[in-house]
Parts: sequence; C-alpha cells; structure tokens
Amino acid sequence: MVDDIYSSCKDYIFSSDSMAAVGISQLIKHGQREVIIKITSEDDLSQSIEHVDDVQCERLIVYLPRDPISLFISLKKTAVYLKQSQAPSEVIIITPYSFNWLYHTLRPLVSPDLLRKIRAIDASLCLEDILRQLKDSTAGEYCLPIQARREEIATGQSMNGLTRREYDCVLDFFCGRSIQEPLYSQKSSAISTRYSQRNAGLRKLIEQLPSAAPIIRKKRNELNR
Repeated sequence: MVDDIYSSCKDYIFSSDSMAAVGISQLIKHGQREVIIKITSEDDLSQSIEHVDDVQCERLIVYLPRDPISLFISLKKTAVYLKQSQAPSEVIIITPYSFNWLYHTLRPLVSPDLLRKIRAIDASLCLEDILRQLKDSTAGEYCLPIQARREEIATGQSMNGLTRREYDCVLDFFCGRSIQEPLYSQKSSAISTRYSQRNAGLRKLIEQLPSAAPIIRKKRNELNR
C-alpha cells in the first residue's frame, strides 16, 4: 500500500529535476535512510497547488531548480508542507540562490517558527560537502534565518525578496492568468495594483535569476496574444 510506504518513510524529496532528486536519494540511501521521491512539474499549476500528499516523514528535502516556474511551484509547496498538521521536524532546501533571497522570499509565506525548521545547502557545493551537510545534526544552530543574516553581514547586502502579494501575482503570471482573472492574488485588489505587484515580483526574480528574463518575456507574449 502506498499509504503504508509513506507512513514509514524517513526522508521525503521533491524537485522538478528528476535526476537531481534521484541523485540526492542515492546519497541518502548510503546512510540507510528510507526515501520517497516526488517529482513536481508545471502540471501542478493547473491543479490545486495548496494540496500536498499527506506524508509523514522526519525530514523534507527540497531541490530548487533554476527554472523560475518550477522554482515558484517548489517554494509554494514547501510552505504548504510546513503548515500541514504532520509537518516534518526538519526541512532542507538545496538551493542555487542566495540564502538571504530565499529567506526573504519565504518569510511572507510561513511563520517565523516554521522558518526556523529550514536549513539551506548551497547547490554549488561538491557532492561530498552536500552529503556532509545532509548528515549534519546541528540544524537548530544554522537555520535559514541565521544563515541569511550571516550572509547579509558577510556581503553587506540585503536581498530584496518578494512580498506575499507579489509572490501570488507572479504565480498567476506563470499560470497563464491575466491580471483581470487572478487565481492566487487577491481578486478584490485593483487591476493597477495587481499589475504593479506582478511587475515588482518579476523584476526581483530577474535580479536574482537573470536567465529567467527570456522565459518571462515569452510568457508575457503569450498573455498578450
């Protein structure tokens, strides 16, 4: 039974990158941990992104992709997982983005207590270092808010994360919904307000991920047809 497998799993991995997810699972399995993999896709945008599998696990591992659409799906689902009643005790996000940007983008989506469950790992590290950090038991000392603060002090820069409204407007954009027909952003907001929030969110995303610019331009052209 699938439910029996889920109830006994120790690590739950989700990512839009199947090769990365399988690679992470192989690293973990060397430590004799049980692993379940969930591959996300753009199809999740056409379904209820607020719904996640009812998985009871000790640790949730998220691999964030560089594709902006998959990125936003992954972040939204991470926030939903954290809010469910059987939330994992630890969440590890393997990320190509700065810890500071990740923290400020997740902050409007989850409470401070839940943010302290998250620990980030730099995706550019070698496999040995990623494995070492996956085994690290000091998550409480190096939770995402502390990692972000340390990075901000080291670089002297505070990243400009998305607000909750900007985040939802960008989700609407990636869903292919026009400003007039929002799904995630507030329908009660004025069209001009939603337009400004969407543009601000996309601008912040491009600042962190310049390679997203052509994808965003293509999406804009599709919406303007």
